[in-house]
Amino acid sequence: MKPQNNDLVYGRKYVFRLLSARPRGEEELRQRLALKGFDPEITEELTNYFKKLNLINDREFARAWIENRLNKPLGFKAIIKELRQKGIREEIIAELIEQKKASFDELTAVRELAEKRWTRIKSSNKPKASLKSQLYAYLVRRGFPSEIVCDTVNKICANA
Repeated sequence: MKPQNNDLVYGRKYVFRLLSARPRGEEELRQRLALKGFDPEITEELTNYFKKLNLINDREFARAWIENRLNKPLGFKAIIKELRQKGIREEIIAELIEQKKASFDELTAVRELAEKRWTRIKSSNKPKASLKSQLYAYLVRRGFPSEIVCDTVNKICANA
């Protein structure tokens, strides 16, 4: 017999499977349950159950997400965009990003990433202006502020 998407036991197993792959925010979990065809009442019950177990906690999820993505490294702009897509509330995002900005040196992260990338791309036969543009675009796509990126790229290319 195929499990029904309105079955609470099946729902719990499904959510445990999702959470074992990686932590998730409340809204992301709700979306996944809706995609799977669970009734809104069952979704609500499952969400409340996992919140009581503290397996769904948007603040802790966002904190871990920020740490993980800064290690990639990504800039704060990209991380904020991702957290919004995950359905994390703006006030949680703003608070945690502000806390992290106090202890994270974005300038150093941009410089290290730019130097690493420059080492990889400078050996190509492209003109220096093209490589500079390529490096700039790469860093901006990773969510770093354009002012920091522009300054860093200019310094790296001037020394090359």
